[in-house]
Amino acid sequence: MKKILILYFVLATLFVAGFFFRESANPEVFIYSWRYLGILTGITLMLLVVVPYYLFSFLSQHPAKELWLNLIPSFVLILLCYIGAHYYFYSQQVHPFDPFLQMPPKGQIQNQDNLPESFKVLCLGGSTTANFHLPDSSRYPAKLKREVLKQIPSLNLDVNNAAMDWFTTKHSLINYVAYCRNYRPDMVIIMHSFNDICRSFSPKKLAVYPYESDYSHYYGPSYEAFNPPTFEKSMYSTLRFFWYPTELKPRNVELSEFHSHKDFESYLSTLVELLKQDSVQIVLVTQPSLYDHNLSASEKKLISMNRDFCAFNNEYPNITSMEAAMDMYNSTTARIAEKYGVLLVEAAPVLPKTGEYFIDDIHYTEKGSILLGATIAKELLLSDLFKNQR
Repeated sequence: MKKILILYFVLATLFVAGFFFRESANPEVFIYSWRYLGILTGITLMLLVVVPYYLFSFLSQHPAKELWLNLIPSFVLILLCYIGAHYYFYSQQVHPFDPFLQMPPKGQIQNQDNLPESFKVLCLGGSTTANFHLPDSSRYPAKLKREVLKQIPSLNLDVNNAAMDWFTTKHSLINYVAYCRNYRPDMVIIMHSFNDICRSFSPKKLAVYPYESDYSHYYGPSYEAFNPPTFEKSMYSTLRFFWYPTELKPRNVELSEFHSHKDFESYLSTLVELLKQDSVQIVLVTQPSLYDHNLSASEKKLISMNRDFCAFNNEYPNITSMEAAMDMYNSTTARIAEKYGVLLVEAAPVLPKTGEYFIDDIHYTEKGSILLGATIAKELLLSDLFKNQR
């Protein structure tokens, strides 16, 4: 009996100890939130007090052999549950994939021949333009359309949001050539920065090689196509999230370590050159973000994407580094706009850096998205881009 109890205590203690290493995102007691501390207390009491008590009581009245015989039905039940969960997991595995864009564009851009005569605006970018967490009417392209039509109600305006989560300048370049060119837009609005910044790094769960200038190292959402998740790996990842988690530390990252900067400039410049060849009116937009070294404690809690998408060697760029990087990439966008003589909308300084306008590092609340759309619309109306449509 003693050997069984000692073995149980050793294994249970090692298992429970792992949960003590999990630091809560918003600590309230030492490194834990009250909620997690309650869960931790419950796990500890269950595995180190309640279970040993009943195990001791059972072994005091029955031989060890009878214990194993009583456990057999439980093992069989666990095995059956495992097999059922295993097959359910694999039956639900669907990974939409575009071999060039990773994530396939949502919907299809209609061909010009199938559209009535209209002024067509195409919006390119990543998730901050796509904004799938908001209803379509609250995304910035929809707000932009409403604002323009208030001033030019006779305009037959078609605004197409062709952005997609994870897209970088290279993705938008391919997206335009492969999917959007037949739409024959009169105007293209482009907003990029953050996703290109992320490509500077090689987080283990998203990248398979050190930095490559064609972004081929960063698999992003298609990483699971390269390394498909097994049921066991999925279970282990869920457990490991709380059990002996890897500690990531913020650090000051020099601007020279944001390797994608030159390639960001190259891809964006190539896209602008191609659009100019197609006689398209071009609008470049600097990307707003929440990054600010003077953020309040409550707003800092919203920051997580630098840790999730830019981690490398158990470190990630701190808020100050990300703020400097966003400024550098947005300055590059402004420089490209000046070089090619296209309209620049300085949206980055317009959105207040508060939780009222941001839900995380770069994604907007409905209020933030509406303000962004109104800002771009105002600049378009002040320019001469609609002069022939009034």
